[in-house]
Amino acid sequence: MTYKSFLSRIRRENISSFYLFEGEEEYLKKEVLCKLKEKLISGNEDFNYRVLNASYHKGREILESACQLPFNSKWQLLVVEEAEKLTGNDERQVMNYLKKPVDSTCMVLTGNNFNKQSNLYSFFKKNDKIVSFYPLSEVQIVEWIKEKVREGGKDIGDEAAFELYRRTGKDLFLLQGEIDKLLSFVHPHKFIEESDIAKLTGEKSRESIFDFLKAFKEKKLSRTLYILERMLSRGEEPLMVSSMLAREVRILLLLKLSRKELTPLEACSYIFKTRRKYTGFFLEKASEYINASKKFTLPQLLFAQQKMLDVELSIKSGKEKADIAIEKVVISILSFPLKTFESSFLTL
Repeated sequence: MTYKSFLSRIRRENISSFYLFEGEEEYLKKEVLCKLKEKLISGNEDFNYRVLNASYHKGREILESACQLPFNSKWQLLVVEEAEKLTGNDERQVMNYLKKPVDSTCMVLTGNNFNKQSNLYSFFKKNDKIVSFYPLSEVQIVEWIKEKVREGGKDIGDEAAFELYRRTGKDLFLLQGEIDKLLSFVHPHKFIEESDIAKLTGEKSRESIFDFLKAFKEKKLSRTLYILERMLSRGEEPLMVSSMLAREVRILLLLKLSRKELTPLEACSYIFKTRRKYTGFFLEKASEYINASKKFTLPQLLFAQQKMLDVELSIKSGKEKADIAIEKVVISILSFPLKTFESSFLTL
């Protein structure tokens, strides 16, 4: 389930005895855990909230904590970080506990990259207890910014929210800090304008994942590689970059497979599936995707989709360094000899 679906369950107090949090978006994990803790624990946090780490806490220690009764509260919350590092024996112990958990304990296993073939992961999936925290798309980030600004008692439009994202990047921790500064900066005014963002952040903005994806969609190989190198040297998470690039490829492929000339409004249903209304901002973004899809052939996008699947497996399995793998896949997609590939594809 998505983190928003899980937040809805928290609000309805539909809370289970165990969950698995997967994905790299640490800000959202911390935010959701905070809301879960607020809902479950009424005081006595020192007794009813525990954080263990699978790297140095054994299965026996985890179960001992899980089996303790809460103090002056209905629930206790037990968080096991880096749970993908559980040894085989520890995983079996946790599995045995989960089959008959203590009713007053909510156990949350967190991690970035779980083995989806493991018995532990399959158990959580079968019980619909997996909450995914993967990097947000640029449109989801725009919505997230608007939501955070509303929580601060102000308003911001799509264009201004996108400009803040463009200047700050995808790091939600940094974005939250910029939002906090903007809320103070514009007070007592109600609305945050693009000009407010320019004044606060300065005219010069650093290259972001947005600039990287834009250069890729424009098929500017040198520019794409330059921005990629700058991003990775700043410490951007390679798997996040790979995930975002794979999403762009999927969208371009969907548009190409439509086999017809889509209008921006029609394209929105492919790109922004969770929305029902599309403002001018979203129609403009849809137009950019339509134009980008025309720059790629169908065989090239099919090739790109397979390459993105290969590079994700290569990175997660440790067969190749993440930064080198991403650089190679960008080169292979944007400089692939299309005529040769197209002729071989058509003969299949």
